[in-house]
Amino acid sequence: MPSFNLLNVSISVVVILVVAFVGRLAGLARVFIGQIPTYKHIPRHPHTMALMDLYDQKGGFESVFIAGMRNPDQTFKPVVNLGPWGNGQTYIAVQDADAFRTVLPDMVNYPKNPQTYNWFSYLIGKGLIVANGETHRIQRKRITPLFHMTVLKRSVPVMVDTTKELLKTLKRSSEDYYPAKSLFALHAMRVIVNLAFGGDFDPVWMLEAWERVEHAFNDWTWGWCVFGDIWSHIPIPAAAGFDKARLLIRNKLAEVIEQRKQKLQEMEEQGLDLDEADQSNLLYVLLQSTNVEGEAWTNEEIIDQAITFLFAGHDTSSVALSWSLYYMAKHPEYFAKLREEADRVLGDRDPTHEDLGELHYAKNFIKEVLRIRPPVPLVDRVAANDCEIAGTHIPKGTYLSMFLWNVARDARYYKNPDEFIPDRWKEDIPDVFSNVPFSAGPRICIGNKFSHQEIIIALSMIARDLDVAYDHTQNVVPAFEGVIVPRNLKLKFQQRVRV
Repeated sequence: MPSFNLLNVSISVVVILVVAFVGRLAGLARVFIGQIPTYKHIPRHPHTMALMDLYDQKGGFESVFIAGMRNPDQTFKPVVNLGPWGNGQTYIAVQDADAFRTVLPDMVNYPKNPQTYNWFSYLIGKGLIVANGETHRIQRKRITPLFHMTVLKRSVPVMVDTTKELLKTLKRSSEDYYPAKSLFALHAMRVIVNLAFGGDFDPVWMLEAWERVEHAFNDWTWGWCVFGDIWSHIPIPAAAGFDKARLLIRNKLAEVIEQRKQKLQEMEEQGLDLDEADQSNLLYVLLQSTNVEGEAWTNEEIIDQAITFLFAGHDTSSVALSWSLYYMAKHPEYFAKLREEADRVLGDRDPTHEDLGELHYAKNFIKEVLRIRPPVPLVDRVAANDCEIAGTHIPKGTYLSMFLWNVARDARYYKNPDEFIPDRWKEDIPDVFSNVPFSAGPRICIGNKFSHQEIIIALSMIARDLDVAYDHTQNVVPAFEGVIVPRNLKLKFQQRVRV
């Protein structure tokens, strides 16, 4: 009677999902409706379920979600009620540089939102990004040596060689348009695999595996929002597929960790020391240090940190490179300035660490890219006590979203805020907290210098050697996929014709 049994199972699954959905909806509604009087003094977004627009993949992120928080004069409302988060709790957007100055450095009164980062930990584990308090302090202390100036200096030749491989790919066909996202995602993955993992695994395999994880995570997230925690236990691909995809990467990393442990043991027996490259290897650093309890890191802890590096080390850099090439192609006048500087500083030789200090226009160009298209548009916090933010009373327990994207496009701080103008950085910006694409305070991105260096090298070498165009038939829009990607961006490269 297999068909009968299968029918019973199918009916049971449907009943469970319907009951879970109704219960979930009722619970969310009860929480949100009960909080409406508490937050009625805060301006509402035009859409009650505004966070749904955050995930709009067809242009609604900017044209609907962001636009709904803006005033007609191109300033942003200091605080906006965005409606319910995934558990029904009211979610407040903060869009004010003075508020950033108060909130971002203060991890006591404005700690990370545990709900957001608990959800995010399903994707990247419990590494540095999601850690809090003393755990975060110890993890950051252990990992910081990987970003010491001497290590950054040693990484330049690797970044240059990886960019050379990218240039070879781009020169192979001058007629094809390349999808920017996949093109630069592979480049950034190669950089992080070579530098942080010593080439321990195939970057092509890892990128494909990671993209499967991200896709499955998006499916899982929608199901979790609708059905709650029971979703993870439903035996259908959209629910179980995420865990299966994620385990592929975790198992691969576990294999590599065991290989590194074996090599360390052999070196210790032979009285050998690590060479410079191995001293920059994330796995070696963690295998030779201790966790917050003062004990050796477990394999699971090391895997969590490794996945955090893979995510943060390639996603943000790849989208920043993609947007940079888009603006290079869109604004030939700025592209010409990048090229002139690259010719003058680099000539025909490879970039060195010393050259990076001379590529001033490239730095301003990247700074403008990160202002107008920050890879991570928001940072979540929670109010630990009743407080006042931007002149508005905020009750204890309120979920706060610090909208980095909006403040960096606010007419209070920037003239013509929606225009791409790298030359604006020749002048002093009125408020340093108006442009913090890597956050600020104790939670500032640990790899921001690494990322800047990687992007400067790639942009300067591309500007020097290639012409760039983008497909004007495609409507390029920002879309939120954990980071802000340029959806529909396709680029074409041709060998530079030197006169």
